Amino acid sequence: MNQTKKILNHIPLIEYASETITPIGVFFLIHGHTCSKDPMFFGSFPQKLTEMGYVVVAIDAYKHGERIEEPYLSGFDYEKTMAMLDVIQRTCIDLKNLYINHYQHIGGKLGFLGISMGGHIVFQMPKYIQKIDFLIPIIGAPDLKRHYVEMKSNLLGEEKMNQLSTLLTLLSTDDSLYDKETLMLILEGKNDTIVSYKNADDFYQRMKSKNYPNIEYIDFPVGHEVTAEMENFVFNFILKHSMI
Repeated sequence: MNQTKKILNHIPLIEYASETITPIGVFFLIHGHTCSKDPMFFGSFPQKLTEMGYVVVAIDAYKHGERIEEPYLSGFDYEKTMAMLDVIQRTCIDLKNLYINHYQHIGGKLGFLGISMGGHIVFQMPKYIQKIDFLIPIIGAPDLKRHYVEMKSNLLGEEKMNQLSTLLTLLSTDDSLYDKETLMLILEGKNDTIVSYKNADDFYQRMKSKNYPNIEYIDFPVGHEVTAEMENFVFNFILKHSMI
């Protein structure tokens, strides 16, 4: 497996590619809040996806990793929590431009896998790219306004929540955004105190009632983490559908 650091569109990234396998598509990996593209944040995902035949691209989100800026250098937790919404929006645009300008020519299947904040971003991506084969949000939230009201309002308070209202409206998603052909696997932690599994579970139940056939959801008896069992569940899901 070749592992290459690049800067494309001013975005630092790590590209993983097999030396022997002809690519069957591209998978983007998106890290969590205050993390980075460093392999330590993605477990065995880069290696296993590359072995399946994907070109794997892990990027530094806006204001993270090699392009870190305030408030992520010295800011308070509430400042980082407020900044995360802008990070999500700008990173979605980064991913769209990276794919169109540098990876679309590879062809094959296109996937997005994100963890925590990266999971939030995965839920947003159909706004930016119409044809996506895999959406895999892990411990993420489909409804960011609900996420902030339920999980962040105690930290931020009413005044700061009001300051975020415009961005939260901008980041709202409609069910019709999702293509019924897209394969979506949603993984959550039942004991997660940072991102509530109920947000994604309600989304899943609603989408199934609207006859979206390709969405799977499973929650695990864990907190805000990605376990080896969860990773294996993802691999089996992708492998099954990559062979089709």
